[in-house]
Amino acid sequence: MGAENTCHGRRAYGSHLDFKRADDLQGPCSMRHVHDRKRRGKGQIFYQILSLCKGEGAIKTRIVYALNLNFANANEYLDLLIKNGLLEAGHEKAPLYKTTQKGIELLEYFKAIRERIPELCD
Repeated sequence: MGAENTCHGRRAYGSHLDFKRADDLQGPCSMRHVHDRKRRGKGQIFYQILSLCKGEGAIKTRIVYALNLNFANANEYLDLLIKNGLLEAGHEKAPLYKTTQKGIELLEYFKAIRERIPELCD
């Protein structure tokens, strides 16, 4: 069935490694932190959500599983991103979340900070 997905030498089943836009998730505060035992900050989680929802968007279940969040935490982050105009939700039964232009600009800002201060996300 194609190449096996692995991360840190472990097999990954349907994990974040399956993203079509993996390059978007390898920027500052990237998905590599999902497997680290250190806690991620809100900024890292915001970056990951905005990256995942950029382009085609993502439903809440995909966000929860991809970022290793629970639904209660995901709801808080999604509500905050929507409230600040960084993310928009469709009106379907299972809404599709998409990064807004303002959210894309914030992603670029995160990338610029990461280039100047790489230790922020280590």
